[in-house]
Amino acid sequence: MIALGMGEKIRLRHCFQIYLATCFVSHVTPFNAGGTPVQIYLLHKKGLSFGKATAVTTIDLGLHSIVYLLIIIGTISLNISFLKRAGFFNQELVWYFWKITLALMALVVTVGFIFRMSWAKKITMMFKEKGWLKRLRHEFSLFKEGSLLLIKSNWPAMLKAIFASIAYWFFYLLLAPIILMAMGKPIEFFSLMYSQLIFNTVQTLIPTPGGSGGAEVLLTYLFRGITGAQGLGLFVLLWRIYTFFSSLLIGGFFFWRLTFNNNTIS
Repeated sequence: MIALGMGEKIRLRHCFQIYLATCFVSHVTPFNAGGTPVQIYLLHKKGLSFGKATAVTTIDLGLHSIVYLLIIIGTISLNISFLKRAGFFNQELVWYFWKITLALMALVVTVGFIFRMSWAKKITMMFKEKGWLKRLRHEFSLFKEGSLLLIKSNWPAMLKAIFASIAYWFFYLLLAPIILMAMGKPIEFFSLMYSQLIFNTVQTLIPTPGGSGGAEVLLTYLFRGITGAQGLGLFVLLWRIYTFFSSLLIGGFFFWRLTFNNNTIS
């Protein structure tokens, strides 16, 4: 939707294949960090400039994050009493949250300052010598052109992209209730929603490829009180099959077809 809104001619099934390929790369890289650059690269292979491919990916990630935050804010606002009973508003927990947040902010500022002082000038000089700076400026102009075209002039495409992001999170949050329903377990929808949202946030901090190992431990911790000891192993297995192994298998196929196979997918 975003690419079409920028005036690019790319088929929906190609975007879906690229998405699955990026899921595969995210699953095999630490912190799930490899999918974003791969998505830009694969969109470029489909005919988009690097500037517009970067704009598509940036807006996609931005919408995804905004909808995610709105879901968290909305569910917290509607269920403050539940969170108090569950202990989420414990004073000590809130204090730890702020300490971690401030520590991360300080780390980002420190790293940014060091980079600016020691490497920024060297990298700029290298780009000038190689002629890359001119190309980067051209790609940045395309990035701005595509972003402004979508945001200012093509609101129907933007609204479709927002709806698609909402639909993604809706079906994602339905996964745990459906698995537990199939297992014959009682369902507390908001409890499951919070557990899934927490899992989705913390998983990106696990340094193993795709969060392997750490994801299973985290799922065990978050859902042990919901599934019970007997059903916990089956729940974790089904969860990982649907959210990890299926996209790893199918995404790996499309990643191979889109990158290493000379034949294009029609």
